[in-house]
Amino acid sequence: MKLLRRVFSVLCLLCGGSSLSAQTIAPPSFVPAALNFPATAMGNTSAPLTVALQPGEVGSFVAQLGDPLHFEIIEDTCTQEPLQIGQSCSFSVTFRPDQFGHYASALVLVDSQGQLINFIPMEGLGVDGSFIPSSADSPTVTQVLLSTQALEFGSLDVFAASELQSLTLSNVGTSDLRVKTITLGGDDPSSFSLVETCSLLPIKPGATCNIGAIFTPMEAGNLQGALAVAGNAEDAPIVIRLQGTGGSPLPPPSSGGCALSSPGFSPLGAGLWSFALSVLVLGFRRRIK
Repeated sequence: MKLLRRVFSVLCLLCGGSSLSAQTIAPPSFVPAALNFPATAMGNTSAPLTVALQPGEVGSFVAQLGDPLHFEIIEDTCTQEPLQIGQSCSFSVTFRPDQFGHYASALVLVDSQGQLINFIPMEGLGVDGSFIPSSADSPTVTQVLLSTQALEFGSLDVFAASELQSLTLSNVGTSDLRVKTITLGGDDPSSFSLVETCSLLPIKPGATCNIGAIFTPMEAGNLQGALAVAGNAEDAPIVIRLQGTGGSPLPPPSSGGCALSSPGFSPLGAGLWSFALSVLVLGFRRRIK
């Protein structure tokens, strides 16, 4: 399903773009081959990243963004005048997240017949403002060590809850570790819940705390989440991957039981609604690697 969403977001770019000059014989190439934006606070705009285009032997084509809501071309030297064979140009793109999580998009080149010529993938991470270190009154940065980088939950029936899985965060630096927030996000955050002891008090050098999660799949299929730890640690935010698979839905609860769904809810309806949203959003999903 995740791969289908990625492919669909690229192949279904039907909105208009900027006309470029130049019929493709030798496909154009991008330098670099991908744009990876740094962690950006929700509601803020990142610094622009620039990609150069070597057009090759080309005819007319257009440039389109897979996710124009969160990525924007702010400078374009490729559409101002006809390009000569071998002439280079460039695009500058910014990233503006509005929710926590991973964003994936692409800058796509399409010829006059609507055929895909080439594309450059783009990724970014939207975070809470506290994830971005402040230069004023910030505590001394320390070093931390995780007992694992990911929590794997295996396969469970839809709506069934797993046992708690946890990892240990150790302060291996020389100053106190102060965890500001631990945020649950990723592609499928509703299928995971957070249990932690790290944000209660400062963690002294040599001390540890625990971060855990419980997996309750809300739909069938491969489900991914992420925990992002913000604080005065090197390489913050620290991202912990969450992975699980939803299987067959559980039977409806018997009368008198504690129903997990609201009136009118059905797993089939939820699955169709989730699929419809994934199509309409075009490429916007949060995929923490």
